[in-house]
Amino acid sequence: MTDMICECVPETQPQLARLQETPSIAAIVMTCWMVARLLAVRLIEELLTARAQQPEIWPECPICRARLHSKGFRERALQTLFGVIRWKRRVGRCPNGCKGSQAAPFDKALGLSPYQRTSIEIQWMSCLLAVFVPYETACCVLEKLTGVRITASALWGWVHDAGQRVMGQLESELQALANGQSPTAESLPAELATLPIVVGADGVMVPFRPSSGTPKGKTQWREVKVAILARLG
Repeated sequence: MTDMICECVPETQPQLARLQETPSIAAIVMTCWMVARLLAVRLIEELLTARAQQPEIWPECPICRARLHSKGFRERALQTLFGVIRWKRRVGRCPNGCKGSQAAPFDKALGLSPYQRTSIEIQWMSCLLAVFVPYETACCVLEKLTGVRITASALWGWVHDAGQRVMGQLESELQALANGQSPTAESLPAELATLPIVVGADGVMVPFRPSSGTPKGKTQWREVKVAILARLG
């Protein structure tokens, strides 16, 4: 198997050579994890490249409604849990030269935003860590566990975006409740519903400014409540 992996993914040769001399099981597992990441990157890139070759149905220009024309393939890069993946996909523009008409339908089909550089699973994992530890610590823990390096400022932005989405959802649910519509209960597998549930709560004082969007003004300290619910099993 190692010979086949080396032939398919030459980048794994140093790790596979080191694997033959690795004494402990922990080091063997970590080395295999590095090999698995390289294999996953190659597999994802080949899959995306194959999908990108399929014929594209071009949308209309949002400005003049003309059908977009292909301008050829352009490279896209994305930081993922396995490493940076790169592939090429078709990019289209309006034949009339309308500003802001550039589009990449394949990106949209993959669930990618135009300027997204980090995949969603990294954002999920890092935001989950940030629930329990400070941003800088969450970044260090994520790098130790996965090898993925992110900045505290990027993590802050992801947490902020997630909070905005949750607040929007909460406001919609509260408005529906005020209109007499009861919230829909989330489905729960039977094997999970029988497990004991643990609730943890705490409060922390957070500094706020009196006026939004400006650092001016006297700091106002307010308590923020945090709660966590978990099933034990």
